[in-house]
Amino acid sequence: MLTSSHRIGIVLLILMVFSTPSWGRELTVGGTLCLEYQVLTEFTPYQGEFQRNLQLDLSSFGGDTNLVVSLEIGDIGDGIQVREAYGEFYTDSTDWIMGIQFIPWGVMDGSSPTDIINPVNYQNPLAGDNRIAVAALRARHYVGDWELDGVWVPRFESHRLPHELPNHQVPELIAANGDLGIRISRWLPGMDIAGTYYYGWDKSPLPQVDGVSNEVSFVHQRYHMLGASATKDFGAMVGRAEVARFQPEVTDSYVQYAIGFDRSLTNELVLMGQLNGTWDGDQNPMVIMASLQYEATAHLKALVSGIYAVTDKDFLVNPSIVWDAADGLEISAGMYYISGDGALGNLQTLQNVYVRARFAF
Repeated sequence: MLTSSHRIGIVLLILMVFSTPSWGRELTVGGTLCLEYQVLTEFTPYQGEFQRNLQLDLSSFGGDTNLVVSLEIGDIGDGIQVREAYGEFYTDSTDWIMGIQFIPWGVMDGSSPTDIINPVNYQNPLAGDNRIAVAALRARHYVGDWELDGVWVPRFESHRLPHELPNHQVPELIAANGDLGIRISRWLPGMDIAGTYYYGWDKSPLPQVDGVSNEVSFVHQRYHMLGASATKDFGAMVGRAEVARFQPEVTDSYVQYAIGFDRSLTNELVLMGQLNGTWDGDQNPMVIMASLQYEATAHLKALVSGIYAVTDKDFLVNPSIVWDAADGLEISAGMYYISGDGALGNLQTLQNVYVRARFAF
């Protein structure tokens, strides 16, 4: 059975194909093919896995409208997934976007407190970008150096968890259960600032125990989020900061924050650092993320990135080498080393050594 996201994607794909010859639109086709072989090092004997992913991107532009469809094809059992499928309509001062889309509101390189609209696929936590697109109506209005960004998400999408939860209850698909958000930003000389407000559903399920039957169910609660972000250019360094206060309807309020920087140490060496934390008056977990990139030649670079959970004292390290072998062809090799007993340590079954080829066309 087709889901609503598949239906939207198919409708936009049909419009794109049939509109191109009749309206003189420009049809652009591109995408990426990624082939990866990884050896899981936590198993004895070691287990190898071959993974493949094809992403096909189509866009049809004509005048003041644009149609975009992105399809993702993984293993045969997964079938064809609609990654994005949306239409855009441009006026003099407003862009209207409707369909399945990614809406990045945060400014951080890693985890971002105000980037809460798209749920996350935790089934593959080591993926570079594991966000899930949502069906939404978005309007971006421009006035001078100001931008007003409004979003309505009519259909709830939960985080995709590694295991299915029993008695998982999701909000009913009615207009009253939609999420609403607004972001106001301004460009200043060398600096961008933004303020955000969002009223929506927590995408992480909350366990709830029935007082009579003692049956455990998993539900989602509403919350208000008020946040702010800033990006500042300091020449060789770019600084970023975000803070967001969450006021759930059931549990206590809490604050999430992040501060980070990108620093060019030399022409070949770039350092990135970021601190994320949560403050709720009781527990205040913090996570440090860092990345060091060395560009040996125009086609070869070495990277070391890592995550350290200060509270749980566990960590993840990912050294890698990336080679631009040819136009559109990137070959890389690396490993994930994981240690500890906390949330990161629980990913040790995913610890691996990999070789990856990525072709963009």
